[in-house]
Amino acid sequence: MTLNSRLQNFTLAAAGRQFFFIAFALAIVESTLAQTNIISQYQQNVTVKSPETAAFAKYVEIPVSLFNGIPDISIPLYEIVDGDIRLPISLKYHAAGIRVNEESSNVGLGWSLDAGGNISVEVRNRYDFEMAAFASTYPLPSQHYSIPFDAARYTVEQPLNCSYYLEDTTSVNYGTTVMDLDGEPDMYVYNFPGYSGKFLFKRYSETLVKSESLNGDNIWFSHDAVGTMKAVSPDGFQFSFAAAEASPVKTYLGGTQLMNTSFQLTNIKSALNRTVSLHYAPRAAIGAGTRSVSFSFEAHIGSNTPQNSSTQSNPESLAPQLDSIRFSAGTIKFIKSARQDLLNGQKIDEIRVVNNAGQIIKRYIFNYDYFQGDLMYGDRYGQFGGTVLPSYTSNFRKLRLKLVSLDEVGSDGAVLRHEFVYNNTSLPYKTSLATDYWGNFNGVNNNTLLPTGAQLMKYYRVHDWFMNYIGANREADTVKMQAGILTEIRYPTGGSIKFTYESNRFRNSINGSQVQNRGATDFNPLATSQDVVYNNPVSNEFTILAQVVKINYALTKSSSELMNCTAGPLGDCMWASIEKKNANGTWSIFESWRYQGTNVMSNILNLSLPAGTYRVQAHYPDQFVGDIRNNSYATIDVQYFVSTQDNATLKGGGLRIKRIEFNEPVTNTSWKKKYTYGESLNLNMPIMTYEDKNDQKLVMCFETRTPTQAAPVPCLVERPGKIVSLYSDTFVRYSNSANGSPVGYRFVTEEFDGAQSGKTEYVFTLRAPRDSVERLPPGIPTENILDNGLMKFRRDFKFENNMYVKVKEVENEYYLFNKKLFWGFKTVIKFPLVSCPLEQAHFQTNCKTCGMEILHFYPIRAAKAALKTSFERFYENGLTFETRKDFQYNSMGYVSSESIQNSNNIFSTKEIKYPNDYVATGWTWLNDLKSKNMMSSPLETLEKVNGKVIGGSFTKYKTTSGLTTPNELYAIETTAPKVIASTTTGTVPAEFKLKGTIEFDGSGNIKSIQPTSNTITTYVWGYSNNYQTASVVNALSTHIAYTSFETSEGTGGWSGVSASRAIGGVSGERSYTISGSITKTSLPAGKIYVVSYWSSGAAANVNNVAAQVLKSRNGWTLYRHVMAANVTSITISGSVTIDELRLYPQEAQMTTYVYEPLKGLKSSCDPNGVFTYYEYDNFNRLLTVSDDQKKIVKHYQYHYRTQQ
Repeated sequence: MTLNSRLQNFTLAAAGRQFFFIAFALAIVESTLAQTNIISQYQQNVTVKSPETAAFAKYVEIPVSLFNGIPDISIPLYEIVDGDIRLPISLKYHAAGIRVNEESSNVGLGWSLDAGGNISVEVRNRYDFEMAAFASTYPLPSQHYSIPFDAARYTVEQPLNCSYYLEDTTSVNYGTTVMDLDGEPDMYVYNFPGYSGKFLFKRYSETLVKSESLNGDNIWFSHDAVGTMKAVSPDGFQFSFAAAEASPVKTYLGGTQLMNTSFQLTNIKSALNRTVSLHYAPRAAIGAGTRSVSFSFEAHIGSNTPQNSSTQSNPESLAPQLDSIRFSAGTIKFIKSARQDLLNGQKIDEIRVVNNAGQIIKRYIFNYDYFQGDLMYGDRYGQFGGTVLPSYTSNFRKLRLKLVSLDEVGSDGAVLRHEFVYNNTSLPYKTSLATDYWGNFNGVNNNTLLPTGAQLMKYYRVHDWFMNYIGANREADTVKMQAGILTEIRYPTGGSIKFTYESNRFRNSINGSQVQNRGATDFNPLATSQDVVYNNPVSNEFTILAQVVKINYALTKSSSELMNCTAGPLGDCMWASIEKKNANGTWSIFESWRYQGTNVMSNILNLSLPAGTYRVQAHYPDQFVGDIRNNSYATIDVQYFVSTQDNATLKGGGLRIKRIEFNEPVTNTSWKKKYTYGESLNLNMPIMTYEDKNDQKLVMCFETRTPTQAAPVPCLVERPGKIVSLYSDTFVRYSNSANGSPVGYRFVTEEFDGAQSGKTEYVFTLRAPRDSVERLPPGIPTENILDNGLMKFRRDFKFENNMYVKVKEVENEYYLFNKKLFWGFKTVIKFPLVSCPLEQAHFQTNCKTCGMEILHFYPIRAAKAALKTSFERFYENGLTFETRKDFQYNSMGYVSSESIQNSNNIFSTKEIKYPNDYVATGWTWLNDLKSKNMMSSPLETLEKVNGKVIGGSFTKYKTTSGLTTPNELYAIETTAPKVIASTTTGTVPAEFKLKGTIEFDGSGNIKSIQPTSNTITTYVWGYSNNYQTASVVNALSTHIAYTSFETSEGTGGWSGVSASRAIGGVSGERSYTISGSITKTSLPAGKIYVVSYWSSGAAANVNNVAAQVLKSRNGWTLYRHVMAANVTSITISGSVTIDELRLYPQEAQMTTYVYEPLKGLKSSCDPNGVFTYYEYDNFNRLLTVSDDQKKIVKHYQYHYRTQQ
């Protein structure tokens, strides 16, 4: 049984026991309440990812950017080019720091192989594609369902009336299923060629489910019944993700079930109908032992015995492993073997790029070792309950796969080696608890993850009850967090690049100001009516700057024995107040509230307070007995902000780059860069405390009486109280942000040392979330700030005369476009069950047995961060030259207008229209573009100067055999600037003149280009339609044919050519011995056709037309046959071996090309039969260029250090 199933079963079992106690043992409710752990109610559903999936997601959550202090470290390996598909493959390193429980990917710790793509999902509460899991008709944080006072306060961005996408309702009776509400949309993280970000699925009706991108990408995501994810990008590319990774998640009916939590890219289909497919080995059960250990500590008002609990998870996943990538010109193969550090894990040993002829074009070998974990920092495997993996040996706990070097192997066995050097500080066991708040190594052998209260207080307010709690040391350690980090790459040339890091630094608040609370609660639990302890009011002081605070007070009595006390001695009255301290130390009442005879007198209000010292006071009358349990007490709570901008800067949240040193001896190039950082904020602090305040007005109730019950069962009413919790989780969740980095920097300076000294200053957008962090329940993500990390300024300086002189500046202004707001909410069900508030219209007014559920709302914002204005300034000799660019966007967020104003006040504008900007045109191809989501293709441009049009273009498309491609190209013809109106109705303005026509073949290759005022150029494609083998000027595709006989799959329009080939040739490595005849039929009449070829012997018979000898060399002779006029078919025969067989009209000119697939061009031959030859070395790099006589005209040399 997994951890999640145990938690689920525990919760349900506890619920069952509490129902029983409510019905039959009301006297022991208090003890039952004490056994209910709030952590289990809020438990985030942990979905375990394979190391490869986690590595992919890291680049989305913490992007490579100076805003995050993360350098770009990558080694390009190969790029698949298949028509209009580009699929780069590279080795990447993420330098944010190694987390203690982090597993190595299949290419080593910290590294990831970027070879395809991935969509992973963080299941929040329940899997969204499971029955009843979608948020559809759930409540909104509106006038009908107040945002709980304990929940965070959010400022909703304009417009205020934007759709919330959760239906508002006041009448739906959720019944017993309320405890199964899933108010949180799962968060999907995508990373595939050209796109990365986050999205969620939203159910708008029973039949309509749509994806919503948080960063404004116009991508259509979908999920089908068989578990395949699909994405259609704005350029019409279709991505399929059919290789699913599965892990156990919590289910609707209880327990756990294997759910697809990650989806690997399996197919790319381009807008031009080209495809690349990715293939995977069957899923293997990969286990990571005790990857997650959770602790909790809980205390209640009226209980002096705090609860402690700890659990550990069994993170097992079924993860597909990439085997190969297939494209039309070849295959990339991934050779794998078992590894020692991961249960059932594999490592990539070799990558081979192989063409269709079976030749190895590229070969990489990965060489590994292992990081050894140090036992001195603890091994907590199996110590905290829960379930653990069987046979989880010490190797799986202490070892981490280490990439030592990468070898590129030539065809002769020579090696070009990249070597990798790492920080030699020992890492701990993966099961150690020696972690800081963010999961990085801190060198302290903790036996718990619950932080020490006084240390946590440096980051945000911790409840007084925890200030004396001594737990783990979770403080960050700059030296220890660098353990195992990459510090140097040594290149095959003998050069190197070195990296120096330091820990992130930030202000000690998540937002520059902290929400703080002060409260007072008074009651009299003893039987005596006069008790000295409770005779005086309970008081709590605080000091603030001038601001508006939130007051929440309640004066409540369960019986009518306490009469109206609007007058009389305060000692005999129930009251609450807020008082201001005077200069002489005395107190003056600022505002007060007295009990007025009703059972409950309460309110939540805002109060404007001047700067000063205040206290809140609550008083319960000393002559009456009162207690939280019997709903007799006085309480007041004030919520206010305290600025922390002047407090000390703290460290943590991983590493940032401090210095980079580069040296290249071959080119004698070296430089050093150092980085300094200015204002910073902690943007994603793991929150480890929670204050839960029960208030009847701030909950929704659900009926639990069964249909067989004759009457409602009597029940108690739970009254306001407080539970405070301290908890931990080694998982750092995905945020809702497109940039979820723990730390962000407003100012970053990149300074160069050496011959090219200078510096660049960057200023980024940096705003803090407005979270009351200590009141967030476990698992609620930090509020996402969508424009964080955008570059506002870049200033370039040169160093001369011992000072920095500014030479260039770029200033950018942004705005958020297509803003949407979604609401998620976490729920907590209170046990023991309580009575429903009488004012709930959809419940009966008498007391029922029912549960109480608090909904903690949080916003999820989606928008496209768009560049609004950009200034580019150059500084020279005391003068400033400025260019201003202004951008406007269409409804989908594409640039619709780009205006430029220079220092001479010349104002130019480029207006752009896209498919979505046109309506009711009657163009069927336009509807095809829209239906295929080819929305980013510009159709029309207008270029203006000072408001007058000087140029422009328009493109019409055509759909043939399902392929929609550009067809007619128009341009504006005007002798002088003029006013030209654009159109969206399908009529091209008269000023647009047709300039040319483009035709495509069924493979998406250009078949011909016909300029209106020039001759047509036609193209022949071969090698599985991947390479252009001929270009012919002044001929249609029906007029020509060509083959070099290099491959057997294509004959360039000739018929009768068998698959057999002869060895040797004039243009490449193959030729053809005629057996039978080669033909070309259905030629258009009215042309004089020419047939030419090279022969190793006599001339062939071509329509019985005499051959002309043009030239001879190296045993080959070039023959030409000129056909008679109006010949419509060609027949070639004779037992001769030929090469470079061409057919074209006499007035045309043909140039041909021969390739070594996946290497490059092998030869080209111009219309006169003159060749140029290309040769490659053992690493398939261009080595020589030779002329027609194979004399070398260019030679390339590559210098490397002596390899081992």
